[in-house]
Amino acid sequence: MRQSVIPGAIGSVSVRVSAALMLLLAVAFAAPAGAVIMDGLYQASVAVDDTSGESREKGFASGLSQVLVRLTGSDAVLDDPQIGSLLENAQSLVEGYSYDREGGLTLEIRFDAGSLPGRLAAMDQPVWGVNRPGILAWVVVEERSGRSLLRRDEEDGQQARTDWGRELLEAGRNRGLPLMLPRYDSDERSRLSLSEIWGQFMGPISKASEPYQADRLAVVRIAARGDTLQARWQLQVRQDAAMEQGDLSASSRGELMDRLAAAWAGHFAEIYAVDPSAVGEQQRLELRIDNVRSLASYAAVRSALMRMEPVDSAEPVAVRAGQLNMRLSFAGEVRTLEEYMALDRRLEPVQAPPEETGEGGLNSWLQEGQQPIPEQGGDEMDNFSGLYPTLHYRWVADSDEDREALESLEPLEEAPSGEEEAGGQEPVL
Repeated sequence: MRQSVIPGAIGSVSVRVSAALMLLLAVAFAAPAGAVIMDGLYQASVAVDDTSGESREKGFASGLSQVLVRLTGSDAVLDDPQIGSLLENAQSLVEGYSYDREGGLTLEIRFDAGSLPGRLAAMDQPVWGVNRPGILAWVVVEERSGRSLLRRDEEDGQQARTDWGRELLEAGRNRGLPLMLPRYDSDERSRLSLSEIWGQFMGPISKASEPYQADRLAVVRIAARGDTLQARWQLQVRQDAAMEQGDLSASSRGELMDRLAAAWAGHFAEIYAVDPSAVGEQQRLELRIDNVRSLASYAAVRSALMRMEPVDSAEPVAVRAGQLNMRLSFAGEVRTLEEYMALDRRLEPVQAPPEETGEGGLNSWLQEGQQPIPEQGGDEMDNFSGLYPTLHYRWVADSDEDREALESLEPLEEAPSGEEEAGGQEPVL
């Protein structure tokens, strides 16, 4: 039986976070196409002996340790001497807690998402945000009875069918990894054999994985050797890149799954975590996006960019013939920004700029009945071009997705009383 949450029972410390550090905070937007918004990063569950204050304080410290590992992607954060003082005062970062008595006494804790990233950044700890690559895991276990694949539950695709699978998904949640398992139904079994998965043949595995539209793939084979469990794994850490690989061993199933998840989280954190040393050094680049032909498309593009952790601002500079030029301010390396953009399938890289056709301008937008972006820029666009590095993409999304993004925007400021609402002017960005 779960007791009700006690909001405000523990006061959270008010920490003034600078605008530069705000990029580290979790942003409440709908999940982009591809990347996964990882829920529960700031929540922890800890088994406690009783409801006394002493047990509760120990639980807070243990729960905060869980959250710190998720936010940084590594257990190494707990070795930082500065973290010790943070754990000693874990109570100050608690927003609320409750007790769950089902199956034993558990302390459920919610930590302050507004203060914790800033605290970590002040200690020079990298912070991995809520946008994380969804990982499809093909895992074969060899036991005395033979080999079997870990599969998702037929009724609840978020769950696994066996204890092996459930422990893997739980280890992923503990590390902040959005893992999913394949169905491996009769149709998939006819196209991909268990032997191919065991042999880690990436060609047929990648082909069978296409319907899942996962951001990354993981392939694992596990076997018992005496009292030891051994795992050989491969992990796609970057899009269209060679697989990272490794070998692990453990004495128990839970320990093995935790080590797997820890190894994978470490690889991804190296790519996606924002280095606090770069937060104060904002960089700029020019972003050209083709096929932005309406105000709804612009709203969807800007919403997608602003939910990426490194991005501090994304401001339009000019629009010409369906090409939107934006000035991006961001922290860290360009490579990190490109990795975040690769998680959104609606942003398709363009290798070479398209030929100027003069089509798709303001008149065509009006004929299509869409709300247009007024052509603008001119000299400003030409002056901006060449000042900063340039990235070139194409926006690939249906009109329904774009309209939803537009409807989610806050309304523009109302015109002063006495002015006509429809003044014949085009919308201004």
